[in-house]
Amino acid sequence: MARPHIEPYVELNDPWKKMTLPGFPKGMKYKVLSLDDDTGACSLKVQYEAGYSLPSGMSYSEMELFILKGSLTIGALLAEFRGIVRRWQEAVILPIDQLILILAQDLFKSAADLAIAHSMAVLLAGYAESHPAARLPEYTEELAVIARNERRFLGVDDADRGFD
Repeated sequence: MARPHIEPYVELNDPWKKMTLPGFPKGMKYKVLSLDDDTGACSLKVQYEAGYSLPSGMSYSEMELFILKGSLTIGALLAEFRGIVRRWQEAVILPIDQLILILAQDLFKSAADLAIAHSMAVLLAGYAESHPAARLPEYTEELAVIARNERRFLGVDDADRGFD
């Protein structure tokens, strides 16, 4: 059974309670905003001491976070990935060749891979020039044609790289 509707609740005068959970470091306090006695589902207002830190892990429950004061830093790797994805989202308005080069810069490190990406960017720039109404599905299909070897693409097959 779902939690019953509750009228707006102001917890400002309620005291903070220390929260101790197995496997979690000390330094959390909470106030209960709502609680379902049948399932244990709850909404809490949680306060963390300055510098509070949790090791990487996984949560088995759904969670929504609203930062009321201060800031939250999510693991460095996740924060870096989020920055890359944001850059990609902002890049979708660029011409296709520039989009390819931005993606390649983040995805590839070897000179050979970057050279192939550059060649694909040049190819798709030419395609865009001759097909001004083309959008991502058409570019994707053009790359699929190359991947299926239906059209030779200089720089992608082994012979172009000097392999037998």
